[in-house]
Amino acid sequence: MKIEKTLIPNIKALGSILDSNIEASDKLNRLFFKKIPYNSNIQAQKQDPSSYRSDPYFSLISGLHAEIGHTRLKDGVYQKHELFLSDETFGDPAQRYREVNPLGYFESPFTFPELEKKADIWMSLIPHEINTMKQPIASAHGHVLTLGLGLGYYAFRVSENPAVTAVDVIDLDPEVIALFKEKLLPLFPHKEKIHLIEGDAIAFSKSKHPYDYVFVDLYHNEEDGLPLYLELKPFEKNLLGPKGTISYWVERSLLCSLRRYVMALLLEEAGGSSDEDYPLTEDETDILYHNLHVILHDRPLKTEADLAALLSDQGLRDIAAKM
Repeated sequence: MKIEKTLIPNIKALGSILDSNIEASDKLNRLFFKKIPYNSNIQAQKQDPSSYRSDPYFSLISGLHAEIGHTRLKDGVYQKHELFLSDETFGDPAQRYREVNPLGYFESPFTFPELEKKADIWMSLIPHEINTMKQPIASAHGHVLTLGLGLGYYAFRVSENPAVTAVDVIDLDPEVIALFKEKLLPLFPHKEKIHLIEGDAIAFSKSKHPYDYVFVDLYHNEEDGLPLYLELKPFEKNLLGPKGTISYWVERSLLCSLRRYVMALLLEEAGGSSDEDYPLTEDETDILYHNLHVILHDRPLKTEADLAALLSDQGLRDIAAKM
């Protein structure tokens, strides 16, 4: 990057924000790992269980158990006062992109449907899942494609939308598909709208498929999601019709992860790093820093507005499209 010297103090100030974001993430992981219950020293919002139990898909499959091979549908539970992420993490532009982690808890145990595969949680119909899908559900129209099946929550909700004519769902896992087709899909009022495709979503995206709306949900969280997001982003246009649009599950959380890398790169380049400091190796982190360095190599940063544009959600989306 071509950084104006007068901007270096502003960039160095990002170091404390980057440290704060990493510290907040580490603290969150410790809270969840140790199952520390809600107390007045923790910023968390009490959740209304009825608002989730009244969700049409939640109420349809709640209490349903099924198993195919190593994949099974069972009950998960949040204990009283157990903390959880209730919505997606985002970088607050008003705080120079300090990360905000909306936390929630229930006043009594809360049971929810959960898909498990080989003892690993594949998907849970939890408040975070329901809240983070509200906008992609509301935006869906016409012929919809969703990359990733899980419990089929998104497919169910958009199939209920009169503005949606058909829903194609692509997933690579035959057991997840089989459990959905045999145990869940028959319960759907508009099952005729849904078409399942067994295959690799990334490979699928490399050829033309003109959809009106695409929703990407191939990952469990932002940690495993960022590499997939960056891999798929350049192929978006292959999946969209002339007026088609695409959205990614927890995209703002994915952008938080990418923003950390960009902040770190800014700090290094403001400190005098050069091309030789970003070799292309087989290490995923090295590859990411190398690609960011190449993409941003000639980008001028002269003002605070330039810096804000670079770190904004849209600025990061533009970078991701070039990765």
